[in-house]
Amino acid sequence: MLLGMISQDKKEKERSDAKNAVEEYVYDMRGKIDSGEYVKYTDDKHKQKLLHDLRSTEGWLYEEGVNQEKNVYVERLKALKNLGDPIKHRYQEAKNRGYYFQEFGKSLQRIDEALQQWKARNEKYSHIEQSDIEKVHKHLKEKEQWYDQWMNRTRSQKLHDDPQILCSQIKQEREALDNFCWSILNKPKPRVDLPKDDDKKTDNPKDKKSSPSKNQSQHQQPHKSQPSMEVD
Repeated sequence: MLLGMISQDKKEKERSDAKNAVEEYVYDMRGKIDSGEYVKYTDDKHKQKLLHDLRSTEGWLYEEGVNQEKNVYVERLKALKNLGDPIKHRYQEAKNRGYYFQEFGKSLQRIDEALQQWKARNEKYSHIEQSDIEKVHKHLKEKEQWYDQWMNRTRSQKLHDDPQILCSQIKQEREALDNFCWSILNKPKPRVDLPKDDDKKTDNPKDKKSSPSKNQSQHQQPHKSQPSMEVD
C-alpha cells in the first residue's frame, strides 16, 4: 500500500510539473514575442499565429485543461514549441554570432603574426621548414576567404530568416584552423644532445707515455742510452 501511495504521489508531481511547464512557456513567450526581444525574429504572420495559440492555451489551462493527464500537457507544450522555438533559436544565434566571428578573427590574426615572425627569422619559429610554413599560409588564406564570405552573408541576412550558418559551425571552423596551423607552428625545436661527461674525458697519449703504471715502473730496469743510428 505504501509503494502504491509513493507511486501515486510521483505520478501527480509529474502531471503538475508538466502543467506548470505549459503555463510558464505561455507567459514567457507571449511577453517576448509581443513586445520583447523576439519581436524582430519572426514575421507578422507567424507572430499572430503563435500569439493566438498562446492565448488559446492560457484559456484552456483554466478550463478543460485544469486537470488533464501528463501526456496531454506534454503534447500541448510540444505544439507551442514547434512555433516558438525557431524564433528563440534565431534570436540566440544572432545574439552570439558576433562573438564567434570575433574569436575567429582573433585566431586568424594570431596565426598571421606567427607567420610574420617566421619571416623575420624570429628564433621561436626559425626551426620550422619553409614547406610547412607554406602549408600554414595556404590554410590561413582559405579560412580568411571563408571568414569574409560568411561575414558578408550574415550581415545581409534578415533577422526573421533562419540563420544560414550556425554559431557551432563557426566555432568548428575556427577550431579546425587552430588545430591545423598550431600543430605546425608549435613544433618543438630539434633536440641537440650535449656530449656526456665521460665523452669529454679522453685519454691523452702523452700522459700515458710520460706516466707509466705502477707495475711498469717497478719492473722496468734502467739501461744505458744507445747512440742514435743515422740511416742514409
